[in-house]
Amino acid sequence: LLIDPGTACSTTDPPLRVPNVPGQHPGPLEADRTSVFKMTGSYVPPAGAPAAVNYVHVSGTPYARTVRLTGLNQSLQRAINATPRIYRFPSSDVLDARVEKSFRFRGNVRASVMLDVFNLLNRGTPTRWISTVGTSDQYLEPANIVPPRTAQLGFRFTF
Repeated sequence: LLIDPGTACSTTDPPLRVPNVPGQHPGPLEADRTSVFKMTGSYVPPAGAPAAVNYVHVSGTPYARTVRLTGLNQSLQRAINATPRIYRFPSSDVLDARVEKSFRFRGNVRASVMLDVFNLLNRGTPTRWISTVGTSDQYLEPANIVPPRTAQLGFRFTF
């Protein structure tokens, strides 16, 4: 377990922060990321079928290996048994794309066909573990992953 000798408990100190209790260790919060990069672009060719892409890269959020503490004068507790924030989820890269083609009929009547593809890179990056308790049978098994590649076809009719 982490023991921070600099953590003192007195009536003049701010509220006690216990470094080996999840959510109470000093430093970045549990959802802090070291980097985020976003890029968006679009292109309208002379043929009139505009296309757009959206790329997002985010570094993984930190997590820590924990242990369950029993036999205390309180309910079951979890404690961090490794240096906080040294482990991170994998970085996530998501690329989405869209293309649309419009057709003009008489007057102001138009029809459009749109195709959206989400997670074009099809990377199933874990975003949450079932358990970070080191003795668990489900230790570091993914609970959530980035959704797989999906496509969406749409139609628009305006008059």
